Amino acid sequence: MDWSKVSQEMAEKILGQGETFLQATLTVASGLDQRSATLAGIFSASATAALAASAALQIGDTGDSALVYSGLAVAAMWFFGASLCVAALWPSKYHLPGNHPRNWWDDSVSQRPMVEAIGGESENYQERIDYNVNGLKRDSMFLKFGAAVGCAAPLVGLLTWFSLT
Repeated sequence: MDWSKVSQEMAEKILGQGETFLQATLTVASGLDQRSATLAGIFSASATAALAASAALQIGDTGDSALVYSGLAVAAMWFFGASLCVAALWPSKYHLPGNHPRNWWDDSVSQRPMVEAIGGESENYQERIDYNVNGLKRDSMFLKFGAAVGCAAPLVGLLTWFSLT
């Protein structure tokens, strides 16, 4: 973009909007991490309980192997769902708003007209926003798939039981 044709007021407004949006991507990422961690904990605890119940049935020699296998199927699904949720919250790089002052020290930046420097920073923000949004899309895909797998676990257990009885 030719920033020399843009007023400084407009360039500052564009930069401000970019900074606001970039900050919003971090807020969304934080919420996504919280949801992922919560579901991973719920699914892991549920899977552990299902394994314990299956083990108790097996040890108790109830003779109901269909129920044991159903519990194992549910536990496997919940563990898989939890793993996908953990993948969603796996640490990844996110760009932050703002800039290091040293990035402005170079003469090629500090000697330019202010509107061009602000415009260049707006372009940098757009690249950072694009990067963060791509990361959010990836992480939300893991969360959605993990949630779907975990929520389907009881149905899989029921279908397993029906198929074995």
